Amino acid sequence: GWWLDEVRRGVREEYEEVLKSRLALDFALDLPKPSLDTFGNAAASLSAWRKEVEERRDMLEGLLNDLGTLWSSYEEELRRIQSASIHQLLVELQTGGNVRFEPGTTDEAWYQWIVQMVESRFVSRDFTLFAVNKIKVTGVTRVHNRFLRLKFDEIWE
Repeated sequence: GWWLDEVRRGVREEYEEVLKSRLALDFALDLPKPSLDTFGNAAASLSAWRKEVEERRDMLEGLLNDLGTLWSSYEEELRRIQSASIHQLLVELQTGGNVRFEPGTTDEAWYQWIVQMVESRFVSRDFTLFAVNKIKVTGVTRVHNRFLRLKFDEIWE
């Protein structure tokens, strides 16, 4: 459904960050073994190796925290989308199908028309107080309301 497309878009936006994390993870797990040639060099080598292990452990902890934050944001987004979908389905059910929601896609003419209309009517100076310079439309949902359509048709007849 449309909510899956939104999740996929979010995943694509975060893909590069995860890829960077994966490269860092590969680096962190590729630990060289300490060389134990002689006793004097072994202590220094072991100390350097221990320091590198600690640095890589810290890097891994940072990566895990970043991935945990990313996972939490995905969960939150999925819950938001799920809640909106349930609300829309309940409205459709309660009205007996007389009110219906249709998620738009970018290849539909009405979708493009709505996006252009919203962008053209946005006035940035009205939102300078909120530090908003421009608007980005991320989705459009078309509402089909049979009651309003019938009333509109009655008025024009």
